[in-house]
Amino acid sequence: MQHPEPAERIAQSLLAVTLSAASAVEFGDWETAGQLLRRREQLLTQLEACDDLDSAVSTLEAVQSAEKDLESLIERTTFEAVEGMQSTRAFREARRAYRPSAGGGIFDQAG
Repeated sequence: MQHPEPAERIAQSLLAVTLSAASAVEFGDWETAGQLLRRREQLLTQLEACDDLDSAVSTLEAVQSAEKDLESLIERTTFEAVEGMQSTRAFREARRAYRPSAGGGIFDQAG
């Protein structure tokens, strides 16, 4: 019969996966980040089954801090992506507005 992994070992793996996910997000590797976040869910499920959580308190506090950093990074990256999309949309609309027509561009017509 296989013995369950100690909570400290699972918590260390959880910390490593969380930090790796943050690194993947920072480098824009969303596929890897998604895989790591799914792995985090598996580790959290394993951790919930542990009886010896007291032995992993300090590591779990580090995990909590890393999770906050990851969440902040994801929010910032998402905000930047949305801003970029809005900027691109505004550029396209401006380009359409000033596109030369058959009678010349808006600036040609004015002067």
